[in-house]
Amino acid sequence: MGKIFISYSTADSEFANGIYQALQSAGIDVWMSEHDIDRKRSWSESVGDALDNSEFMLLLHSPNSAASEHVRREWEYYLYGAKKKPIFVCVIKEQPLPFDLTTLNRLDFHKLPQDTAIQRLMNELKSIGALSPKSSDSILPPPFEWIEIPFRRITLQENRWKDSYIKLGTRVAVQVFQFEISKYPITNAQYKLFVQEGGYTWKGERWWTELGKQARRKNNWEAPRYWDDPNFNQPDQPVVAISWYEGVAFCNWLSEVSNEIIHLQREEEWQRAAQGNDERLYAWGNAWDPRRCNGAHTHLRIPTPVTAYDGLGDSPFKVVDMCGNVAEWCLTAWDDGGEDIHVEKQRVVRGGSWYHADPTEFQTIWRDRIYMTDRSEAVGFRIVRQHKNATDSMKYKYPVVQ
Repeated sequence: MGKIFISYSTADSEFANGIYQALQSAGIDVWMSEHDIDRKRSWSESVGDALDNSEFMLLLHSPNSAASEHVRREWEYYLYGAKKKPIFVCVIKEQPLPFDLTTLNRLDFHKLPQDTAIQRLMNELKSIGALSPKSSDSILPPPFEWIEIPFRRITLQENRWKDSYIKLGTRVAVQVFQFEISKYPITNAQYKLFVQEGGYTWKGERWWTELGKQARRKNNWEAPRYWDDPNFNQPDQPVVAISWYEGVAFCNWLSEVSNEIIHLQREEEWQRAAQGNDERLYAWGNAWDPRRCNGAHTHLRIPTPVTAYDGLGDSPFKVVDMCGNVAEWCLTAWDDGGEDIHVEKQRVVRGGSWYHADPTEFQTIWRDRIYMTDRSEAVGFRIVRQHKNATDSMKYKYPVVQ
């Protein structure tokens, strides 16, 4: 569906602005007179065109709007006009509804915390067809592509650490069901959309976990740590120096604006995408080849563009930069293998980086962990989209969209 028209009383402008900004941050085409009125035309002509060009009305109901003749004329035009366009009522202050509106879909916004209310509003609008979000691959700028990875059993193993859920010296067989993974690590240009949509402001609060909000406020995070450093902030470089919490918030934002279930990769998903079907030691084969990835051996000491090794170091599924350039955050908790995003645990990182020198650190079986608040210039992230045929056991348990 197309543009959403917000009908409100000017006395409720502050509240209306909050909803307007939230909808815009979610990539929704929305019209509000305070922001979008054509000053070169009369008020009635501009509003009339907006009503005609929009396909859905969000009516902010309050004592003020109930007393407004302008608001009444707007909803009557949609309710009784020739096209009879749909209306969703958002009750922002306690006030009995006019009888004509009592059968419409509504949300008692004033009875809920703001973050919860906005999320409920998004879900309600989606459920009644008011939103037609773009797919994630049309939202993110290139280079971006989803790669489908088929089902297979793989083997995880731990050769260095004693405190992991995979015990030292053991091998664990894991079934990995089909999923989709981003071909490249997330770039600065792609992450910039999240920043621009208010990801580090009050507008983006709902995309952060409670622990993430606390860490962001305590550490005064306003962007990735090297966001203004030309060695690390080029558009086609992988975004780095972000915490695990920031990666989760990005996934939640992209899930909301695309209406897809997107999350950080599980470590078994990373390994499956890196190894292919033959459990190879490196994404490109079983022998170390320094020409196929960015590591300390290149002496660049910075990440390369994510396409720099496209076709050279690809995995059998054509996923790029799995071994080298940046190590990657995983959803997986180090100590118990869980994926609860609301608990504080060290998280698994996979893949070598521009910083690493030992060839074993680039292997597909190499595992490490860091704290969720760490913001290393050698660590970025890659994302996974839940497959439409995902089994219940593989469904992501903390989606922001249903």
